[in-house]
Amino acid sequence: MLDPGVIVADIKESNELLAQYFNPNGHDEDMVFIKAGSLGEYETDEIKRDRHLKLVNRLGKNLYKNPKMKVVIWASQETIDDAKEISYLLETKIRIPEYRISIAKLPPQAEVALAGFVPGKKMSKRLPPRLSEEQVMIYFNVDTRTRKTYGWQFVIKDSYGKPVRIFSGDGNLPKSLSWDWKDMEGHNLAGGVYTGFLKVKANNTVNRNAQSAGLPVYNIKRTVKMKMTLDREINLTDRKTDSESEILDTE
Repeated sequence: MLDPGVIVADIKESNELLAQYFNPNGHDEDMVFIKAGSLGEYETDEIKRDRHLKLVNRLGKNLYKNPKMKVVIWASQETIDDAKEISYLLETKIRIPEYRISIAKLPPQAEVALAGFVPGKKMSKRLPPRLSEEQVMIYFNVDTRTRKTYGWQFVIKDSYGKPVRIFSGDGNLPKSLSWDWKDMEGHNLAGGVYTGFLKVKANNTVNRNAQSAGLPVYNIKRTVKMKMTLDREINLTDRKTDSESEILDTE
């Protein structure tokens, strides 16, 4: 049973519990969850054997009292061998059937960088921006074998429905076209969500329309500061003159 304050959706997204075992009504099987792996960084073989012995004995008592209970062993890539050993001991020492034991391999978890962490204060990690290519390729996929048309038009509109760029042509619909992220006046696109609308004239009377998914565009402003210095100031009036010509002294 789940505590009333526990939200099932949070459990499913936590990567710490197995989502398939939970639903708003609980689950229809009795299970006990244990975690594989040493309890300390410097666990010796002797401590490991003692840990396994205590673990399987405690589990054995509960499993004998509850014949329908199953065991789920959490394991990561680093602790999978420990989980297999626990499973083996449960089968051989406690005589628990194999079908009552499961090893759940958890996905790798990213390590949290705590550099600069201050208790009680929020901290965030800024990732470097991922800049787009100078040209974005737009591909037109069609179900039919032919791309023959009597004219086509592809309009890119902003979130208000205003056209910002129009491509058009006669004859066959192209497989793709490139867009330089600029509007019809040659200005860089403003941030927002943009949608493509394709209109194809199939014959003299039939038009076919298609719409793309929204494309979010983000503008990242960057400031570059340059400090210009001269190794030496040159006084243009400070000149040496010889009999033939004037030479600028820059040594």
